[in-house]
Amino acid sequence: MVKNSKSSIYFSLVVTLAVIIGVFIGKHIPSVLPAGKSTGVFASSGSGKIGYLLRMIGEDYVDPVNLDSISDITVEMLLSKLDPHSVYMPPVDLEAFNEDMEGHFDGIGIEFNVIRDTVVVVHVISGGPASQVGMRDGDRIVKVEKEVVAGVGMSSDSVVKKLRGKKGTRVNVTVYRSREKKSVDFSLVRGPIPVYSVEQSVMLDKNTGYIKVNRFIDNTHRDFLRALKTLKVQGMQELLLDLRGNHGGYLDEAVKIADEFLPSGDLITYTAGTHRKRENYKAKGGGVFEEGRLAILIDEESASASEILAGAIQDHDRGVIVGRRSFGKGLVQEVKKLPDGSAVRLTVARYFTPSGRSIQRPYKEGVEAYYQAYYEHQFSDSDSLPGADTLKYFTDKGRVVYGGGGIAPDIRVGWDTLGYTAFTGKLWQESVLLDFAFNFADANRDAKRVPAGLDGLILNGVLKTAREKNIITPVLSATEKQFILQRTKALIARNLDAGSMFTGYLLRSDPVVSKALQALQSF
Repeated sequence: MVKNSKSSIYFSLVVTLAVIIGVFIGKHIPSVLPAGKSTGVFASSGSGKIGYLLRMIGEDYVDPVNLDSISDITVEMLLSKLDPHSVYMPPVDLEAFNEDMEGHFDGIGIEFNVIRDTVVVVHVISGGPASQVGMRDGDRIVKVEKEVVAGVGMSSDSVVKKLRGKKGTRVNVTVYRSREKKSVDFSLVRGPIPVYSVEQSVMLDKNTGYIKVNRFIDNTHRDFLRALKTLKVQGMQELLLDLRGNHGGYLDEAVKIADEFLPSGDLITYTAGTHRKRENYKAKGGGVFEEGRLAILIDEESASASEILAGAIQDHDRGVIVGRRSFGKGLVQEVKKLPDGSAVRLTVARYFTPSGRSIQRPYKEGVEAYYQAYYEHQFSDSDSLPGADTLKYFTDKGRVVYGGGGIAPDIRVGWDTLGYTAFTGKLWQESVLLDFAFNFADANRDAKRVPAGLDGLILNGVLKTAREKNIITPVLSATEKQFILQRTKALIARNLDAGSMFTGYLLRSDPVVSKALQALQSF
């Protein structure tokens, strides 16, 4: 799988605008606008002010002008004045988006990180093209089609574009193996690479199951149901469903998963807009887990479909919500295809929880203010939003829940509990943990797990790496030390064995998981 290492998702502590803006929700039949004489978004022969202006530029402007490029800029600016989630997608972005949401893409089958300006293979996917020709975890990719990609400041996105391609096409790659001190050339035939949305499914103890869903794409419900049934066979009586970092996806998949927990007739969500009548989405009943105790884990990166699922569970008092207030993305987009192969994701309605809460945060002050308010709030000491205390709603059992955007958890676990401070955040942002973990794993490539009894060695190694990057180390609290060790061990494990990260080094010491387990006992 050619993409950034999944560890960047698991441990991300700051949401990037590009990811959140790109959240898509709703599974609708795309409409196609009528073709004009130009392939651009606004045909220069069109009526109205924009069409007239483009025609004027095309006929009279002093220099040659690419009207299609101007049209792209125009539509992006126009959409930015509507809401934060109506966006324009050029053909190449639309194709990549569709591949991801359909649950597969064509590539060579690796996960990589760019570490110190070098493309490092974190994991070779079993059965993929890279695995078949003998590429290994830890290989450094130095050339793609004889073009040097190491030490030249190439971004992850640029690497992805070079390695991805149509099924059946060939790409030549040169890797360097540091332990063997030699370069190896590979010729790979690109093939279909699956994208998995059910990231982890394990038993935490003899009664409690854990499932992590990282997005809602085609077949997410199918894979979730398979995991759910497997855990039930293993004795699961209560479940932790982890939606942290889940930016959303297809509504239908989230609704189907909610249906596994709710009885027939329960409202899951409804949509409404100026040009869209209210549409209700209800549980059909017969779910696999309608009785067992349930906790849903959310954070500030949980958005759209994740919020619909969490909101339905909360409003019906079906489970307990643990973590931090979710992002607050409750706008419905439809994909509108354009004649040149591009598309517009246009907001057409809003999503509401069963009690009537709008999931969407206010955005009337503009996109910049919208995201600034989000960043300021996510590290605050409270999950309350300005004015939210006046937006009072009630769950099925009469509990008070508040609107204002996003889903406020029943039990909050703040950043201070997690050990995230200015210092530990800098270690993450400056890739200190990532660099040390990779070097440690690279020196112990034959191991299958992090050797025990090395906490002091690992902590000192991280702090030494920080000093090498001119980061001053303060006196560390026990929580900060735990934060550093927990995430560094997980990153080491990720480099040694992709399957051990969550179970071995995150879940057992995760404060949010611990709070959820405690909450289940009294729920």
